[in-house]
Amino acid sequence: MKRGLFKFIFFASISALLIMGCQNKNGDADAFGVIEAREITISSESNGKLLTFEVDEGNFYQQGEILGIIDTTQLYLQILQLNASINAALAKRPDMPAQIKALQDKLETLQKEQIRIKNLIVANAVSTQKLDEINVLNISNQFVKISL
Repeated sequence: MKRGLFKFIFFASISALLIMGCQNKNGDADAFGVIEAREITISSESNGKLLTFEVDEGNFYQQGEILGIIDTTQLYLQILQLNASINAALAKRPDMPAQIKALQDKLETLQKEQIRIKNLIVANAVSTQKLDEINVLNISNQFVKISL
């Protein structure tokens, strides 16, 4: 019985201490501290000057909601400049089909001239030197035709 009485007194005194310790008679806070929430980093998809940023601490925002506006004028101007550079580079490139056609026409003309001079040589109307000149021109133009 002594042991039961001892347990009862022990638990009763602990309970009394707990009850008395939890009471706040003057209305002041029992504890002080800082409660921190989870922070979320907000980033933009492009660079530029921040024109508006309307975010209030403590408010809830949904994903995809527009919170600010970024001035993308410089980015737009860079895109225009790049497009102009591309167009200028495309305008400077040579018109290969026209150049090939001109060389082919020149080759045909030289071949006709070669045949004409051969006929004149057969008739002893011109020297063979003229044929040699045409042959050199014809060979160089054929080389150009092959390399294209």
